[in-house]
Amino acid sequence: MNEERHQYVEDMLDLFQTEGWKWLIADLSHTEDMFARLDGVSTIEDLHYAKGVLWATRNIIRIPDEIREAADEDEDA
Repeated sequence: MNEERHQYVEDMLDLFQTEGWKWLIADLSHTEDMFARLDGVSTIEDLHYAKGVLWATRNIIRIPDEIREAADEDEDA
């Protein structure tokens, strides 16, 4: 792993430990729960909007796992 990528991984791992990140993930998890229910969907537009919100929310929530997996792959290579 080159130095710049190593620094990126370290900085991201530090970010995931902050209280702000933990609050953000808690908020996004709540948003995910709200939009995962279909009881508020009454139109196809609402469905597409909910799918977009879920896609974005879940991608942010998964960032720490993806960073760790990429770092592990770099170390194994």
